[in-house]
Amino acid sequence: MMLSVWAWVVATAVLSSLLTVGLAALVARRLLRRVEDRLERRLEESLARTAVEVGDAMEARLRRVVSDAVGEFRSSGLAAGATRTAAATGAELLQEGLRLLMGGPPKP
Repeated sequence: MMLSVWAWVVATAVLSSLLTVGLAALVARRLLRRVEDRLERRLEESLARTAVEVGDAMEARLRRVVSDAVGEFRSSGLAAGATRTAAATGAELLQEGLRLLMGGPPKP
């Protein structure tokens, strides 16, 4: 008779522990899903904001470069110099865009 009472106590303790672990796993899974969704949303917002900032900066620099290249071409009449300037500036723009995408500071 004494053995059956201890068996019920042990069985109840094991069942209670299993139920607690299962419930904790369910709650943890839901919390992790919420955190993951929130982080994903923040990442998407940051990427969209960065794309707009990089796009605006690149557009402004490209307009300035094209304007300078056309002005140089008109004033000197040398197509080679203007082409070299445009190519060098294009390479700088590409480098600047990659630096901004990688999280580096913008060029002053």
